[in-house]
Parts: sequence; structure tokens; C-alpha cells
Amino acid sequence: MLALVSDWLDPRRSLAARLVWVVVLLSVVLSLVIGLILGSAAESEAEHEIGSLHAEYARQLADQLDDNTNTRLKNVQIIAGLIDSRRANPDDQRALLSQMQAAYPEYAWIGLADLHGTLIAATGHLLEGQDVSTQAWYIHGKAATFVVDMHQTELLDKLLPVSSDGESLRFIDVTAPVKNAQGQVVGVLGALLNWSWVRSVEKNTLAPLRLSRNVEAMIISADGHVLLGPSSLAGSQLDASLFNSSQIPAQNYQNEAWPDGIDYLSGFARGDGQGDFKGLGWTMLVRERATDAFAQASQTRQRLLLFGFGVGLLFAALGVWLMRRITRPLDQIAAAAERIQHDQDAEIPLFKGMDEVARVAHSLNSLVNSLAARNHELQGLNTSLEDRVMERTREIERLSVENQQSAITRERLRMARDLHDTLAHTLAGLLTQIRLTRKVAIRNPQAVADELAQAELAAQHGLQEARTAITSLRVNPVRELGLAMAMEQRLSAFAQQKNIQVEYRPESALSALVDDRAETLYRIFEEVLRNIEKHAQASHISVSLQKHTEGHKVIMTVCDDGVGFDPDAPMDGHFGLHGMREQCELIGATLAVTSTFGTGTRVIVAMSS
Repeated sequence: MLALVSDWLDPRRSLAARLVWVVVLLSVVLSLVIGLILGSAAESEAEHEIGSLHAEYARQLADQLDDNTNTRLKNVQIIAGLIDSRRANPDDQRALLSQMQAAYPEYAWIGLADLHGTLIAATGHLLEGQDVSTQAWYIHGKAATFVVDMHQTELLDKLLPVSSDGESLRFIDVTAPVKNAQGQVVGVLGALLNWSWVRSVEKNTLAPLRLSRNVEAMIISADGHVLLGPSSLAGSQLDASLFNSSQIPAQNYQNEAWPDGIDYLSGFARGDGQGDFKGLGWTMLVRERATDAFAQASQTRQRLLLFGFGVGLLFAALGVWLMRRITRPLDQIAAAAERIQHDQDAEIPLFKGMDEVARVAHSLNSLVNSLAARNHELQGLNTSLEDRVMERTREIERLSVENQQSAITRERLRMARDLHDTLAHTLAGLLTQIRLTRKVAIRNPQAVADELAQAELAAQHGLQEARTAITSLRVNPVRELGLAMAMEQRLSAFAQQKNIQVEYRPESALSALVDDRAETLYRIFEEVLRNIEKHAQASHISVSLQKHTEGHKVIMTVCDDGVGFDPDAPMDGHFGLHGMREQCELIGATLAVTSTFGTGTRVIVAMSS
């Protein structure tokens, strides 16, 4: 039973199985896509709702701090007015300040300084008689009511009680000028708000939110320093680009990775001040881990994905049953075709109707009958085909022998050209020298030694050229170095031997040419150098090897400043140009030679790349 089910589900063995798997995959993919879309929509909605909630609490925290700070600022203004109206002595002033501190415990210290900056009264007698003219609260308060941003104070650090949690003392200064009845400033009143007051406001404001969500609150200064927040970030500096902008964006929340590598969903708001208090530029931020914020949305996505997978399995079960019924006629046709393939007697079953299965059955039945008739015809043609194959085989063998002979002939022609260009010329010169020596011996016996020396030099030169020709038959610089590098080495050696200035401009892309056509082009280049050596009397040679994209041609150009010649004039006994044209024909290249007497010679060979 398991084997039968396996065959039904194997797409290699059944068209029905392939159709089933297509339906299953489409159903599962469609369900997963819908689940992902709905899950992403749920997560996006959750991000908007939770981010807006966090932003709203951040706004409430900012408003609470602004409202409380503005209230404290008004209190300081009222006390400043009472001090001047009472015209009390320092003891009375100190008593008034102590009453204010008792009414508002968040004031860590309150002090009154005169116009010279000397502290004349303070709660707890702290710093009385000392000069505070350099303190920020005194400088700002002398001009107008002012709130100084969070700071530490060296003067009071050792005098005030230590925080219960061991944290360094931090304060916010609230200061106001003290004026007399005529409106003249006669002193400055300053009060230090303890940082614990800010913590208390933050705790009370976010208490309802913390009942249902695990959030963290942060207060960030205008320059990006974390004034209040988790211990890992307290005192550190964040990217201040967001917090220094003049306006909070409309979408006042964001989901991004923090320096600890964790994604947080954060809502934020900036304190804008209230009443006379213009604000300190602080940004309130309420954040929550993204995994916690989107936990419910993630569960919804998982449920949707599981539902989609279940729907896919349901379609698979229904698909197996339906496809087996639909493809059963095809199974019968396939079974009959397999029996016919194994030379067993069978007939293709025929089905009624005009659907695809019925048409396939009728077509296969006609095809089987037609193939049986043609089988006899093919058997008769088989014998004649074998005879024709044997005939073609003999023809191919004959053409192979002819190709080998053609290759041998081409190699013989090349060797003949090389021998002509080396040994033939040298031996002709040697023969001329011997004949001249014979004539000189008759007329001037004393000059025979000089002529024999010239003949010896000619023989040595011929021997050297013979060795060079033999070496060139054994060594193939194009195969070893590439066309461009082989030409460069040959031209460099030529320049050193003949003391001729050379200029070479190759294209680096042609260094990779190492085939037979490149080798033939190199042999043509050697023949041009030999002609320059023997006939041109040149002092400068310019060689270029370029590839033209138009026409896909490799073009070799050789120019000299020699005596020149007439390329169209017949030259009996000289086969250099004729040999170059033959080699160009072998590789399908064109040869162009332009020269006039006294202006040098230009040789251009263009070969299809």
C-alpha cells in the first residue's frame, strides 16, 4: 500500500502526481504569501499603535516636566518679591528660604546673593559669605528669571547629603533677580532642584504604562547626552541629529537598532516649555524592545502561516483523489504504449468524446498502425543505407589522405620560402664572391687574400642564417609568448644587431593570439624585417599591431625610412613579396605595400580576427 501511494506521489512516474504537486505548491505558496502580507500588516498596525502610545507618554512626561519647572520658576519669582518687600535681615531671609524648602522638598538648596555676588543667606547656612559671582545661576539670574540646564556643583557636592542610590548629585538651577520698589536689581535668588525630582516625575507619569508594558524612559539633552535612562546608556552621547531639529516629525516614533544591537520601538517628544519657561530642549524618549512590542503580531503571523500550511495539505489530499480520477485514461493509454514498445500485442484503448484524452487515444492508435506499415519499409531501406555509409566512409578516408598531403605541401612551401630567404641569398652572394675572386686572381694576385676573406665572411653569414632557419623550424615563439611579445623580442634583437632605431606600438589584447594564423603573421613580419635589412638601408622602423573593432580585423603595419622601391616592377629571382602574398592567402589576410624611391616603404597586413 505504501509503495502504491509512493508511486502516486512521485512526479517522475505520474502526470497526476505532477499536477497534484503543482496544486499543492501553489496553494501553500499563496497561503504563505497571504499570511506574510496579513502578518506584515498586523505588525505595521501594531508598530503604529504602540509607537504612538509611547510617543503620547513621552509627550505627557515632557509636559509634566515643563509644567513642574514653570511652577518652580513662579515660586522663585514670588519668593524674590517677598524678600525685597519685607526688607528683612539675613536671619529672616534665611527663615523664609527654609520655609520654601520645607514646602517643596525637591529644592536641595536655596540661596540669596547681593549685587556683588556674595551669598548673604542660604538654607542650612551653606556657603554663606562666599563669592558666587561666577556661578551660572547668579550670572543668568541677575539679568532675568532663568532655568539652568542639569549640572553638578563643586561647591555643594561635599556639603549636601549623598543620594540614597549613591548617584552623583545633579541639579537644575531656578533663579530670579531680586528688585526693590523702584524696580532696581538688588540681588539674585537661586534654587537647586534635585535630580531626584525629575526621576519622581518620570516614575509617576509612566506608572500606568508600565503596568501593561515593559518600557524604559530616557531624557536626552539638546546635545544628545543621556541625562536619565538605563545604566548602560546613562551619561553617554547619542546621535543628536534627531534631537536638535527644530520640530518633531509627524511620525514621532521609530523602530531601529540601538548601539547594543537590539531593535527598539521608541516614541519621543521634545519639551517646548510653558509660560515664562521656554524649555531646555530636552527630548523625552519611551522605548520598548521590538520583540516585546510585536509579540502579539508575531503570534498572529505564525497562526496565519500554520493555517496556510494546513490549507495546502488539505488541497494536497483532495488533489490526489481528483487527479487520479482525471488521469486514469492516460494511465491506460500509457500502459498499452509500454506493451507495444516491448513488442507485445496490445491496442490503444479508445474513449468517447472530444476531449484531449479521446483525441490523444485516436491519434496514438493511428500512429501505431502507421508505424507498423513504415517499419517494413524501413527494413528494406536499411540495407541500401548501410551500402551508402560504407561508400561515404571510403570517401572520407580518401579526403583525409588528401588533406594530409595538402598540409605537407603547405609546410614544404613554407620551408622553401625560409630557405630562399636565408640560404639561397647567402649562397648566391658566396658564388658571386668566388667568381670575383677568380677574376681578381688573374688580374691582381695580391688582392686574392682580401677577396677570400670576404668569401669567408659570406660563408659564415650563410651558416648563421642556416642555423637560424633550422632553429625557427624547431622553436615557435608565438606559441610560447603570444604574437605581440614574440614580435617585440624579434624587433628588439633586430635593432641591436643592425643598430637601427625602432618604434613598437602593440595592443595588449593581442598578446593572447597563439594560433596558426598568428604564427603565419609572425613569419610575414620576419620576412619584412629581412627585406629591410638587405634592401632598404633604413635608419628608423615603426611597427604597430592593432585590433580594429569595425570589421573585427587585426592590422600589422611596418614602416621604414629607407630608399624605397617600385612594388609593381618585376624582380627576377626575388620571391619575398610573392612569398608574403602566398602566406596571406593561407590565413585569409590582405597585403598592401606602398613605396616610392627615396620615401621609404609601408607594409600593411589586415587579418580577420
